[in-house]
Amino acid sequence: MVQDAFPNDFKVGNATPAIFIVFLLFIIPSRLPWKDTSAEPIPSCLTWEVVHKKVPWGLILLVGGGFAMAEGASASGLSTWLQAQLQAIGLGIHPLYLMLPGTVCCSYAFMLPVSNPPNAIAFNAFYNEDHRYDESWLLFEFNLYFYNDLIN
Repeated sequence: MVQDAFPNDFKVGNATPAIFIVFLLFIIPSRLPWKDTSAEPIPSCLTWEVVHKKVPWGLILLVGGGFAMAEGASASGLSTWLQAQLQAIGLGIHPLYLMLPGTVCCSYAFMLPVSNPPNAIAFNAFYNEDHRYDESWLLFEFNLYFYNDLIN
């Protein structure tokens, strides 16, 4: 019956119930049809105009693009190839010489809007036509370079 329609390894993910509920909200009418006397059509509980205005599409595409790049690197074998190329023992180099540049890059990645989800959320919340996020980012970058020069 229903079990035969799906393969044995089929599993329902975390997003499936949420998408199903949103799909139902697009279908369920906002008013009871048998109590409505008006001739105009009854809108659904959720309309596309509301979704278009309220959903942060830029954030979804930004984070989704990062996940897609990570999955593409993993599926294509790029991450395995890069790991083999960066093996310090095989190259005869002390591991710190290869570890420190990567560590510094990871440490400074917090400055980019797509580096982690909180930065992406802040970027999406403050990014508008007057570029408030850009100004605060430039101030942060200036302070980072200034104090970094003072420390070192």
